[in-house]
Amino acid sequence: MERIGPDQIIPERPFTHPARIRYHVTTLRFMVDQLHLFLEQRPHPSQRPLKLYRPNPTHYQVRLIVPQPERLTQTAELIFVGFLGHRRAEANLALAEEFDALLVAEIPDHPGLLSYSTMALICGNFSNLVIFADEASKGQWSHSQAHAQAVQKLAPHFYDTVCLYNGVLPQGIAASHALHLSRIKYYDYQLTPWWQGVRVMGNEE
Repeated sequence: MERIGPDQIIPERPFTHPARIRYHVTTLRFMVDQLHLFLEQRPHPSQRPLKLYRPNPTHYQVRLIVPQPERLTQTAELIFVGFLGHRRAEANLALAEEFDALLVAEIPDHPGLLSYSTMALICGNFSNLVIFADEASKGQWSHSQAHAQAVQKLAPHFYDTVCLYNGVLPQGIAASHALHLSRIKYYDYQLTPWWQGVRVMGNEE
């Protein structure tokens, strides 16, 4: 995996340009705010996970899945992974929905996974934000069967490029402005073999 400096520009890979980071981080902060407002503004049923679809479960622009709302709102420091991918023009949407269903079905098996959010972007792609109780929980999810299948069988055929944002919410979901980005992993599936890079931010060396 190629290492990239915090401000390094790779002309042949424009999707990794540092100028895009601010837009992506703004998107992730907005998703954190959506989650916080959802949990703050209304009483919730006792069944878990809590789910919100807007406008509806079949054609949603926003989907929030919260298996453990109490831990999510009470944990001071949270770990997050943000996913932003650019799908191929010929992407198989049915295949993506199949893998999405597998991932969602596996969420209850991961007690450290506190929320799973999906949001449609104006460009036509979707972003995902997964929040964990700790690094160990993030590692367990990344090595789960459904996640591994999605990485190996879906991503290379569905996306041209992918950006994975890793970081911390040091004050929980009530303070999205404090979101701290530690590293970004990049994947370019337009090449054979795939290109992978990692940008380490600031003092995270």
